[in-house]
Amino acid sequence: MGKSLPFTKNQIAEANQVNLIELAGSKGYRLENGGRRAFHAKQSGGLYFFRDSNKYYHFSTDTRGGPIDFLMQFERMDFKEAVRYLLGTPLQPYSAGPPPREIGHLILPEKATNYRRVAWYLTQIRGIDSEIVSNLMHEKKLYQQAKTGNCVFIGYSQEGTAKYCSLRGCSPEKSFKQDREYSDKSYSFHIAGTHPKVYVCESPIDAMSHATLVKLRGQSWKNDHRISLGCLSDQALERFLTYYRTREIIFCLDNDYK
Repeated sequence: MGKSLPFTKNQIAEANQVNLIELAGSKGYRLENGGRRAFHAKQSGGLYFFRDSNKYYHFSTDTRGGPIDFLMQFERMDFKEAVRYLLGTPLQPYSAGPPPREIGHLILPEKATNYRRVAWYLTQIRGIDSEIVSNLMHEKKLYQQAKTGNCVFIGYSQEGTAKYCSLRGCSPEKSFKQDREYSDKSYSFHIAGTHPKVYVCESPIDAMSHATLVKLRGQSWKNDHRISLGCLSDQALERFLTYYRTREIIFCLDNDYK
């Protein structure tokens, strides 16, 4: 005769109904707004928590699940421990709104005396058209960081204040990507256009690459808007739509998640 399960089906279902966002907050995860339906855990390898489904998805390991799976994967509990924990531990409510930001101001990296390394990397290694690179440098949306030689991509407010800064290494052998401290993802890196169409990309280089492909087809890359989300948060698109009349939105993303 087989062993009976330590929990009933109703108890397991009850455990999986525990608010996953509150659970993650109680375990010390620093959550930031990851879009209309999700929270993103900082320094987590792409860990997202979804409000509507009460589930998570982890990009680095391509795994997903509910509260029980979360405790088993990230807290190293076995199934029995996870269910007991969820049935018996009260959680402090975690705000469903955007988490409070640390007080501070964006400080841009020091500029190099020339932009040769960045121009070489973007045109020769990434294949981006030199006119597009030059134009963005002239608009002060792109420059070379002193000492490190990194690409520096800037997102501005409507008043012309730098609000977002993304760094990208120029070494073909070693990848480096980082957002500057106190960057606000809602202010996108923006290749401005004149038509009411916007292409939504994940990174500044993706936006520049798309503009290059359009130019290679013999079309004007200056017609349409292109913005970078700085990964997958939709804050930049939401802010863009409040300032620009748009009839068509086309998403050019590398990954999709549910």
